[in-house]
Amino acid sequence: MEHLMNTEKISLALIEDDIRLAHVIEKFLIENGFLIKKFYSAEAFVNSHQQDSFNIILSDINLPGESGYDLLNFIKDRISIPFIFLTAKTNDEDQIKGLQYGACDYISKPVRPKILLARIHNALRSASSVKSTPDPQQEIVLNDCYMNITERRVEICNTNVEFTTEEFELFKILMENNGKILDREYLFKEVVGRDYNGEDRIVDGRVSRIRKKLNLIPNNTYQIKTIWRKGYLFTNT
Repeated sequence: MEHLMNTEKISLALIEDDIRLAHVIEKFLIENGFLIKKFYSAEAFVNSHQQDSFNIILSDINLPGESGYDLLNFIKDRISIPFIFLTAKTNDEDQIKGLQYGACDYISKPVRPKILLARIHNALRSASSVKSTPDPQQEIVLNDCYMNITERRVEICNTNVEFTTEEFELFKILMENNGKILDREYLFKEVVGRDYNGEDRIVDGRVSRIRKKLNLIPNNTYQIKTIWRKGYLFTNT
């Protein structure tokens, strides 16, 4: 089978309590060059103390004991690697919730192997690009809104704002296009790296998380507006 990228040294943590499905996914990904470590619960993963030894995490949401949401909430401030939800939950609310927790993608069951592989590769490429691609512009300044790209730091109204890697990249695009309406197709392509299919709520989830953080800043007047049928607008009002 043709590999989409070199995965010889890619280590993936698979957290799935459906033993049969876990074995099927493991077999498929091993055939495509991945190193796989299976866990059947969030607790087993945490107790392994191997969190920082993986390049990417693929986790179910409905797990025995602690959920996939709980797991992501636990590790997101400890390690910074791509986290993908693999789940039977398919409605918009569940997808947005997963993305609000900080997942970089959301794959619905039943799993389509080629789609799964492509999504994993895309998440790895995006993470690699964020870490390795230098940006010629070191700072963005909009009155009381300041971003240092090299230090990956944002300050609004003299308040430091802690963004995840995914939130930072989206907020950077919004700051660079201050006062311009950006449609979902453009934002999705920029931050996710693939064409928008009209259903994924990745951008919406990240926008929601950024909005919550903006709302906590004293005296902040910057906001992300939803322009009906057009997209998002970052503005100071």
